Amino acid sequence: STQPNTLFPYTTLFRSNLPKGWTRKHSGVIHRHECRFPESLGSMAEQAIVAALQDARMDWEGIDLLIDASTCREQPIPCNAALVKARFGSAADRIPCFDVGSTCLSFVVALHLANSLFSDECYRRILIVSSEAALAGVNWAEQESATIFGDGAAAVVLERCEPGPGFYFAHETHAAHAALCEVKGGGHGLPPYAYHVGNDADFRFHMDGPGVFRVARDLLPPMIGRLLAEAGMAADSVQVVPHPASPASLRLMRRLLGFPPEHYHQSSIARHGNLIAAGIPYVLDLCRRSGAIHSGDAVLLMGTSAGYS
Repeated sequence: STQPNTLFPYTTLFRSNLPKGWTRKHSGVIHRHECRFPESLGSMAEQAIVAALQDARMDWEGIDLLIDASTCREQPIPCNAALVKARFGSAADRIPCFDVGSTCLSFVVALHLANSLFSDECYRRILIVSSEAALAGVNWAEQESATIFGDGAAAVVLERCEPGPGFYFAHETHAAHAALCEVKGGGHGLPPYAYHVGNDADFRFHMDGPGVFRVARDLLPPMIGRLLAEAGMAADSVQVVPHPASPASLRLMRRLLGFPPEHYHQSSIARHGNLIAAGIPYVLDLCRRSGAIHSGDAVLLMGTSAGYS
């Protein structure tokens, strides 16, 4: 894209060895971006942060904390946030930073954490960035999952306001289903130096798509119902920004949850794919820029993640 302040400042093409039209037919994803050298997780995060700061009309002097809310990692140590902050040199000196990881829900968890820190008046402004390059780790032998992911980054500047009602949060983890989405290799259980061609699949993303949907179908609707009841709101009174998991799952989940189509912002996934943790803030930004969501609207950020959360 050549438009200013976009979250995808470059476009490249990747090859999957699938017949032409397979991805569109089976996943509903038409277009997505891939992070390729010289771009990296860090460079995408940097460009998203620059765009967010420009949009907020401020610089690093106004930021008190940086949270990296990503699944993909530049390297095991130090944290992503420190490596991203280093790109800005002395301009970001002394600003504390750390990572928050909950795969696809990392941004939402970071948002909840930021709200808690605001309530304690620890910080005035917090910057959250999510940068994801999932395509480097997909397993093309599992085409159903490999064809839904795209790469990209998003960043958000948050500012503390006077305490008041209006922030409701629910988060559950059902660890009995942890094996539904996983990458086994790369940690202490199966370290990088244990890699060989024969266990390549263990170092790539694995997802039981039907299993994930069954668990979401059973657990997410009652959870959303309880949250809306706590907020005293009906399903047709909120704007919904769902995690862009896959077009098919989004359509089915909307019908299960009873949200009106015009309030359920899912259509953009065909243009960018599943961006993991960057998906929700990216779609939220699209909605804000297009006028689909306005200041003062009640907005529900909703998704699932590995864990199973």
